[in-house]
Amino acid sequence: MRRPDESEILKYLHCPYCKGVVEKQESELACSICNRSFHSFHDGFVMLREENELFPASAYIENAPNNKKRLRKPRIFAKVKSLVPSRSVNLARKRMFARLAIDHGEQNRTILVVGCGNQAEQLNKYFPGSSTTFIFCDIDKRADAKIFCDAHELSFKDGIFDGVISTAVLEHVLYPDHVIAEINRVIKPGGFIYSEIPFLQSVHEGAYDFTRFTMSGHRRLCEKFDEIEAGMIAGPGTALVWSITDFSRALFSNARFSSFAALLSRTLFFWLKYFDYLCKDNPIALDAASCTYFYGKKAVKRTSGKEIIEQYKGNVFRHA
Repeated sequence: MRRPDESEILKYLHCPYCKGVVEKQESELACSICNRSFHSFHDGFVMLREENELFPASAYIENAPNNKKRLRKPRIFAKVKSLVPSRSVNLARKRMFARLAIDHGEQNRTILVVGCGNQAEQLNKYFPGSSTTFIFCDIDKRADAKIFCDAHELSFKDGIFDGVISTAVLEHVLYPDHVIAEINRVIKPGGFIYSEIPFLQSVHEGAYDFTRFTMSGHRRLCEKFDEIEAGMIAGPGTALVWSITDFSRALFSNARFSSFAALLSRTLFFWLKYFDYLCKDNPIALDAASCTYFYGKKAVKRTSGKEIIEQYKGNVFRHA
């Protein structure tokens, strides 16, 4: 896996204001047309408009008070949490990342990771020594990103990437259709998208948690891509553990008691998630999936609503 240096990354960027060419000027980037500048932040650059109502560029300043890491919870809580089993399985990501490496790992391709978080290390396991270039972008100040930008307004040129990876991101954006349109815009003809989105999961990112999608809804969201493969990341067992955990959490108004109740329920019921391995090949389980994935190729024409409905694989039950 390659990560481009500052000079190389410029060829992928455009100005979020006027879509002009971006150039390096000392420690900043600047648009060659409108002359607006974009400052550095951590090891990347802030490609945001100041008018962005949620994420203005001025909020991304080194050592600013609002850029401090979240307050740590008591050490004993962190220690206990580290010993408690996860409430989720992942039935497909390892296999799908391995497939992406086979399909795109040795062809000098460039892949954008939207909402990258800290995925670079994980992806590097599947693309070791690969000639594939990865560009990581996110809005989160704590992310291991080279570009800090809003997914609703990606600061990249049209048709510049061979593919886009977006995992557990689209539920956290205000307008998922808008973000998918932006992803489609920056992908070359015939390029790919790999997306993971939850369905039956409770709120896990506070105020920045907006939407959930069924498998059909996920497919509709990616209607301008031809399906290569789609399916379940985590199933009903994982969904059940999430529900039990958050039911336990909701019994207490005290934050500390609530957190310990959630950890206790995870400890007692985590094993339910392993039932997902028993039902992973059952299409009916998709109707109660905790999370689904979609791997597709940029299409010439959109998949119609009729086609999406005909592709439904779940339970045949219909309301009378």
